[in-house]
Amino acid sequence: MKGAFKNSEAQSVPALWSGRRKQIFTPP
Repeated sequence: MKGAFKNSEAQSVPALWSGRRKQIFTPP
C-alpha cells in the first residue's frame, strides 16, 4: 500500500469496497 492508492486506483477501490470502507478510501 505505498503508491497503489492514486487518483486512478482511488476511484476503483471505493467501487469494490462499496459496502465495506468506502468512507476511508472515498475522498470528501
